[in-house]
Amino acid sequence: MIENEFYRKVVAQLDASQISYKTYMNNQFYINARDIYTINRSLVNFIEANSYLIKEDDLEGFKKLITHFKGWKNQFDEEVNLSNPKDDDIFVFERNENALPFPATFVLELQNRIKLNG
Repeated sequence: MIENEFYRKVVAQLDASQISYKTYMNNQFYINARDIYTINRSLVNFIEANSYLIKEDDLEGFKKLITHFKGWKNQFDEEVNLSNPKDDDIFVFERNENALPFPATFVLELQNRIKLNG
C-alpha cells in the first residue's frame, strides 16, 4: 500500500467516525455509540497494521489518536459490561476526565491536507 492511499483511508475512516459521532450526539442510543466503537476499532487496527507508512512528522499525532481511541474503547467496554445495553437503550457515554482528549487539531490538519492534496 502506498503512503497516500494509507492517508486517504485514514481520513475516510475519521470522517465516518465523525459522522457517527454527530448521529450519536443527536440520538444517544447504544446502537449509535456502538457504530463509533466499530469504526474506531477498525481504524486503530488499520493504522497499527500500516504504521510503517506514517510520516515522521505525523508520528506524535497518530500516537495521540491511537492512545485516545484505546482509552475510549476500554472505558466503553467497561460501561457496556456494567449496563449490558440493548440497541435502542439510551446510552450516555462520557469520556473519563483524566483520559487523553481527542487530538482534534491533528485530525483537522490531516483531513485538510489530504482533501487539498487528494
